[in-house]
Amino acid sequence: MFTENTSELHIGSIVELSIEESLPTGYWLSVSSEQRLFLPIENCPQATTDKVKVFITVDKNGQKIADAQLPKSELDKATVLTAKDATDTGAFFDWGTSRDLYVPQKWQESPVNPGMDYLVVPFVDEKSQRIVGCTKLKHFYPETNEWLKPKQTVSLQVFAKTDLGYKMLIDESTLGLLFHSDVHVALRIGDKLQGSIKEIRDDGKINLSIGPQSKDTRKSLAQAILDDLEAHDGLSTLTDKSSPEEIYEHFKVSKAAYKKALGNLFRNKKVLLEKGIVKLNK
Repeated sequence: MFTENTSELHIGSIVELSIEESLPTGYWLSVSSEQRLFLPIENCPQATTDKVKVFITVDKNGQKIADAQLPKSELDKATVLTAKDATDTGAFFDWGTSRDLYVPQKWQESPVNPGMDYLVVPFVDEKSQRIVGCTKLKHFYPETNEWLKPKQTVSLQVFAKTDLGYKMLIDESTLGLLFHSDVHVALRIGDKLQGSIKEIRDDGKINLSIGPQSKDTRKSLAQAILDDLEAHDGLSTLTDKSSPEEIYEHFKVSKAAYKKALGNLFRNKKVLLEKGIVKLNK
């Protein structure tokens, strides 16, 4: 005798289950010898095999159900999602599942505009036991990290823009701030770039800069410039006069970092600098 007790299935998990029974309204999936889970037909229009991989979620009554349309990301992890709609109470994001991911207004870093991308953390709300989203990353990621040190090279991802600068997710683990004065390229929410720790403030919070600061990383940039010249017959039109946007698009570093690397190559007689052209000094 089947029961609908699905306590061993956690909301937000992805599992592969066997189809026990097909109905006009959906499918009963076998969880164990005595337990089963319902997969509504709208969550899986056509089941073509005996087994189906499903996402565990809840229906409008709070009951666990299956969804064969899997999410684009894990729970409790920030991911770039596109806003589909916004109301006075919250916004809806395309998460890949049958039902859009709802982000209540209280969990929004800033007002959400449909069609725009945002960094969203899906999570299970403890009170309602429903999956919702949050764009306030400070609820999931710390603003201090004792393992991060000045000049350390890190990966960055933009998640919000403020009057001071851009709020960044550092190495998918910590939050930091990139001041407008240190930004020389156009940035959008969700953009990923290479950066470094500019300083650790007295309160432990982290200020950032674009591009490398460490000696090893500067050497890597110099080598990347030489490799690019080798690949293009020893010539490049990307000079110290090029726009920050052009430089960032090509090497993912700031104009200041590129100029410094190019200057070092020139002083070491690795390249020749002519009007509008950089030449490999063979």
